[in-house]
Amino acid sequence: MLNQKSIICFALFLFLILPMVSSFEFDNIKADLITNKDTSEYGKIEIRNSVLGFEWWQLDKVMSLELKENTYICSETGCLANTEIIMYEDGKLFDSIRFIDLYTGRETNIKGYKVYVNGRIYNYEKLKEDSQGIKYDVELKGEVYPFQKVDWQVRSAGTEWIEDWAVWTSALTNGTIGAWTLDETSGINVEDSTGNFDLTTNSSNWTTGLINNGLAFNETGYRAWNDTFLDKNMTDISFSFWFKVPRDFNSTASVDMDLLAKTDKFNTNHVRIYLESGSGKITISLAGEGQGNNLLSNYTNLVAGTWYHVVLVWDGGSNNTLYVNGEFNDTFTNTGRLNTTTLDYDFSIGGGFRSGKDFNGTIDEVVVWNRILLNTEIQDLYNSGLGISFAPLNGTTVTLNAPADNFNTTNRTVTFNCTAVVFRPSSNITNVSLYHNETGTWTLNQTNSTERRENSTAIFEVNFQNFRSSIWNCESCDNSSTCNFGINRTLNIESFAVNEQTFNNNTIEGASEDFTLNVTLASGLTISESSFVYDGNSSIAQHVLSDGNTILTRTGFIIPNIGPETNLSFNWELNLSDSSSVSTEETNQTVTNVSISNCTSSTNNIFNFTLVDEEAQTQLSDNLTIETAFNLFTVDRSILITNFSTNFSSSLVSICLSRLLLNNTNFSLDVIVKYEAQDHATEYFNVVNFSLTNSSEFQNITLFDLLSADSTEFQLTFTGSNFVAVEDALIFVMRQYISENVFKTVELPKTDSNGQTILHLVRNDIIYNINVLKGGEVLGTFNNIIAFCEDVAIGNCKINLDASSTGDAIFDYNDSLGITFTGPTFNNDTRVMSFNFLTTDGNTKTVTMEVSRNDIFGNRTLCNSTLESSGGALTCTVPDIDDSLIITRVFVEGEETVKEYTFLDGRNFGKAGYFIFFVFMLSFILMFNKSKTTTLIGIIVGFIAGISLGLIEGKMIGIGASGVWLSIVLILMLWKLNKERPN
Repeated sequence: MLNQKSIICFALFLFLILPMVSSFEFDNIKADLITNKDTSEYGKIEIRNSVLGFEWWQLDKVMSLELKENTYICSETGCLANTEIIMYEDGKLFDSIRFIDLYTGRETNIKGYKVYVNGRIYNYEKLKEDSQGIKYDVELKGEVYPFQKVDWQVRSAGTEWIEDWAVWTSALTNGTIGAWTLDETSGINVEDSTGNFDLTTNSSNWTTGLINNGLAFNETGYRAWNDTFLDKNMTDISFSFWFKVPRDFNSTASVDMDLLAKTDKFNTNHVRIYLESGSGKITISLAGEGQGNNLLSNYTNLVAGTWYHVVLVWDGGSNNTLYVNGEFNDTFTNTGRLNTTTLDYDFSIGGGFRSGKDFNGTIDEVVVWNRILLNTEIQDLYNSGLGISFAPLNGTTVTLNAPADNFNTTNRTVTFNCTAVVFRPSSNITNVSLYHNETGTWTLNQTNSTERRENSTAIFEVNFQNFRSSIWNCESCDNSSTCNFGINRTLNIESFAVNEQTFNNNTIEGASEDFTLNVTLASGLTISESSFVYDGNSSIAQHVLSDGNTILTRTGFIIPNIGPETNLSFNWELNLSDSSSVSTEETNQTVTNVSISNCTSSTNNIFNFTLVDEEAQTQLSDNLTIETAFNLFTVDRSILITNFSTNFSSSLVSICLSRLLLNNTNFSLDVIVKYEAQDHATEYFNVVNFSLTNSSEFQNITLFDLLSADSTEFQLTFTGSNFVAVEDALIFVMRQYISENVFKTVELPKTDSNGQTILHLVRNDIIYNINVLKGGEVLGTFNNIIAFCEDVAIGNCKINLDASSTGDAIFDYNDSLGITFTGPTFNNDTRVMSFNFLTTDGNTKTVTMEVSRNDIFGNRTLCNSTLESSGGALTCTVPDIDDSLIITRVFVEGEETVKEYTFLDGRNFGKAGYFIFFVFMLSFILMFNKSKTTTLIGIIVGFIAGISLGLIEGKMIGIGASGVWLSIVLILMLWKLNKERPN
């Protein structure tokens, strides 16, 4: 019985603990990570549940992880790892991720890493309940610090850390064959941070370096050397180091001073970086196998006590380059390779070529690579003059997380965020400090003291009194008084910040452009005056407040003339309420020129001219000349953009623009055409202020030339309504072609200063319409003119016209269709709708006027009229209708141009009024039908009411008024009736 109880209890125990599972770390055997491959050798890792964590008592799989891709050497764009995870139970993909510095074995930080799952940021949250069996693509992105090497490790499903999972290495570490931080404090041994080539020194003069310590030399044979370093053939090689000279440095010394050297005893195969005798210039001497010396000497004026950063990049061929303080200095060519296997001299720092060429000064942070450094890596090494150490093994490192570099703000209170990381196991962080550099000297701003073994984040708040730009950095120190700076950050406290600027990146000369700037001003500031400066020329800008921001605008700005295509710069100038003046940075706009040609090099056609005989309207071909002059202006006609003039001997002429116009461009174009042909008159055709836009259709213009035998020259004089001669008026001469029932513009001259011009007309037989136009306004229309000459023999042929004889019609202008017009106008008495028009270019256009009513049966046409001509009048008689509203539409070349609503005279009811009046009168007669007298009185009252209510037309009083005569007749009738009545 006892045994049964034991069995039952044991079974119950097993039943209870089955759900209590722990995660088993690996299903396969763990292998050491081979760090020179992209991924680990683990293959696919499976995580299973197990009973009580026993490896031999495994249950179902929780997940599987497989590292698909990893950037062992990180690029300029950062580091990337790609992992595939398959979930078999609901839960999290990762519990957490950490980074272990492989130099120190301590946990560390990297820059801005993020985890992405299927393209979205993952924050270690539990997945949805339906995650079982789903495959997840996980990306880990981040950046390591220069010379940093980390192992990123993951923990999933409650396991221990999966170590040696994937390694990320700074690109600067790649190809490093020697690195000496020179941070020792005593002794003669100089440690190589790569662990390969330690140096020996006879100086032992350890002093303050750029970063921690450095090694000082005093020109007396002191140096640090290794007799095997660089003892192999190589083509690509890069050197980096820092140095400074003391106060007693003599730039005109008679001997060279070697900074770095590796050379043979014959000086035929070597690399030397030294200060040149007599000038103190930084000089490079390289000699490849079988090659002569190649010298580079380009940097001088060394300042005592100032650190200089030198990088030499040598590829054994071309592009051998020297960089000083992060900037390109010079380059030269040297072919071949550095055959160091024959060099029987040591690699040395601070001397070594031969006795008497030793350096006087301090050297720090020497690194050598067997590859070519990138420009970005050289900038990282320089680090704005602060430098970086090959491996920050000592103490701590620090990062200024916020604000970002080149951060602009209008807020005068700025929060700084600095993170210090412990690198040496025995180190504690003692303080994190904030420094600024505004005058060339680093000054302590605040210090956050602490005593921590873990990483520490310090927050500093700084209040700025003035608007300025400054450089900021953080420093962290450990318990051994080892301190390190981070990377510099530039901070700009500004009185304004640009939010957005809108303009067209590309435009053409003469275009009308709009510019907009959206800015945020610092608290308490407003703009008192604003200017827009384009290509050095200032103009007034408008500014308004909108949603807490200030919007500056410069509209309708005319782009100036240029020569070839160029970039023109512009900016905004602001005068603020605190009496300060600020400007935005200059922005470039690409401006292209525009020109007019005869279409030999361009196909952007704008005008076609065809020369025909005026009578026969057939194309001319013999002995003809067409002279043209084109002047292209800005839309306000203030600037002449370009001009073009030439002559043609063909009757077909095409004119083109050099380029298509942009959407926002609008030009004004003047055209003068002089044409003549054999046995024909010399005539003119003018176009003034033609609107040329990107939507303008090219103009087909027919030039009509009259036979000399039929032509008579008439002197036309035109005066305005004030009887003063009108200069520069366009005279549209329109000839009637009866067989076609149209008028066509056959000549378009322009008046001179006396208001005069010459017309070429056929005397006596032809009917002409003449319209006068100036500045888009029709000054006069003269229809059905026959050219009569008083005395042809003496040439006394004149036509005198004045504006007063044409009425006071006000003309509108339709830019897109090229017509001017009056109306439509409606005469309530004659019931005639009229519309007058004139084409601005003299070409024939088809114009249709349609009048309709809108009633319960829909739109119904009342009348219409069509005219195909370059000018004229359309009339349409509206029938007698009861409606009070009619609709008039005018179509030019089939496109609706005008739509107007006209209210009819509502004083009567039209034909319907007579019917109403009949009923009205009948009612009054029946009301007074008891006697003849009352019946007549009812007629009088009904008539008066009918006229008053507008049921019938007529007047009650006045000479000839029907109401007066009707009243007289009725009064006589009443008198007659009463007279005949017996007493």
